[in-house]
Amino acid sequence: MGGYNDNNLELNNYAFRYEQKSIYTGQLSGTHELSGQSRLRWTGGYGFTNRQEPDYRRFTSSRPQGSNEPFRIDVPQQPSPTFQNAARFFSNLTEYVSTGRVDYEYKKAAAAETDDKHILKLRAGVYAEYKDRAFRARYFGIVNPNNVSAEVLSLPPAQFFQSSNLSSTGLYYNEGTNTQDRYDAQNTLMSGYVGAYIPFSDRLNATIGFRGEYNRQQLQSVVNGVQRIRVDNPLFSPLPSVNASYNLTDKSLFRLAYSMSVNRPEFRELAQFAYYDFNYDVSRVGNPNLKTATIHNADVRYEFYPSEGQLISLAAFYKYFIKPIEAKINYSGSGVSYTVDNANNAYSMGLELEARKSLRGISGSGFLDNMTVLLNAALIKSSVINSFVGQENNRSLQGQSPYLINAGLYYADPKQGWQVNVLYNVIGRRIFAVGDRSVQPTIYEMPRNAIDITVTKQIGEHFEIRAGIQDLLNQPFRLIQDSDLDKKITDADDVYQRFRRGSYSTAGLIYKF
Repeated sequence: MGGYNDNNLELNNYAFRYEQKSIYTGQLSGTHELSGQSRLRWTGGYGFTNRQEPDYRRFTSSRPQGSNEPFRIDVPQQPSPTFQNAARFFSNLTEYVSTGRVDYEYKKAAAAETDDKHILKLRAGVYAEYKDRAFRARYFGIVNPNNVSAEVLSLPPAQFFQSSNLSSTGLYYNEGTNTQDRYDAQNTLMSGYVGAYIPFSDRLNATIGFRGEYNRQQLQSVVNGVQRIRVDNPLFSPLPSVNASYNLTDKSLFRLAYSMSVNRPEFRELAQFAYYDFNYDVSRVGNPNLKTATIHNADVRYEFYPSEGQLISLAAFYKYFIKPIEAKINYSGSGVSYTVDNANNAYSMGLELEARKSLRGISGSGFLDNMTVLLNAALIKSSVINSFVGQENNRSLQGQSPYLINAGLYYADPKQGWQVNVLYNVIGRRIFAVGDRSVQPTIYEMPRNAIDITVTKQIGEHFEIRAGIQDLLNQPFRLIQDSDLDKKITDADDVYQRFRRGSYSTAGLIYKF
């Protein structure tokens, strides 16, 4: 990964990573017809995940911007190693998940009624889940307290990392592992629901439900060998929902929906474990004080189906967040990292357009007959009403773009065995990490256009050639810091990071039995 930082340095960072995952999931289920009108379903499940990073190596190198000097590998000049400077990271995660659910459905129909849309349905069920995780990590890094000459630091990586350059009087490895680099966590979820699908008339129907969830998140860790972290967050959440639709014609309908939902923190967001994010050259740290967010969702939607495979949908939506979880800058005086925290409340609202159109029949061209175009676009306004202590208020919600556009062009010719997909995506400027009003202003992620292309050719009954390229344009990722605190991005603001991730190409031959 290459780029520039705010110290007028040109960066060239490398990572060599191997990740191993072992995953098992299994389910046992049954369906029982209790009568012609009722049905009982049950499911029991078990899952196991083991994720290992046996030797995640990363190092950074830099040189003055605009110079032709060789890149010099960055190594700390003190005995304490860092996450990114000639570091090696080892981790192991194991997680066990047990689940069980029972669902009951009762149908009541008029004597001669056979259309499922006109049948009253009553539903009820329970669900239980238990999750148990253990995480362990260690890291080592090369240090340079003996002030080894710059000539050694300027060697190519293959030569620099040779064992001959390591000694007690020169460069050497030191361990940086701390007690917070390990944690145990558990999550218990128990829920029950009741609901009904009610066909009020041929045109009007509604689905009404209520779900009650009891969830308890727990995490155990130790910080700096002395501070015991004991997260224990039991929470009961009442979650009502209603979804009503009215058929204006055989090809159009009007929907109205409301629901409550929750956004629970991930275990890694609760653990005060620092993980190095290579893509953004920054450490991310969890927050054991993080709380579950509650979201009220409401939307109204008009849908029109001109013909088979075609759709035009226009929606207006509103979301109200209580304790939304956001990424923010964590400045400790010794450096900058990213963490997560709860704002008090926020909202977002907007308009969404979705359209799917087949080009069949609009001309005499067989080529156009095989094409379908898809568009999804949204305009969104969001605002955080009460932010964190010392943070900006009345700003947009972190991660929420003011607009987004997704467009696709799909070509499929079954007779000739061709299939081509072209996808386009762009999002508006959004807050990448919330800052404060003094030391570290808010960081914004700027828009970038992305195009993905996939081409597939069927050869006979068994062979298929497939090729693709992701992010064809390879436009740079740009993170800009609002240096003058005016909530606008202009030439007066500083570039926080700028880098290109590169395009990703694939090609393969597939044989189908």
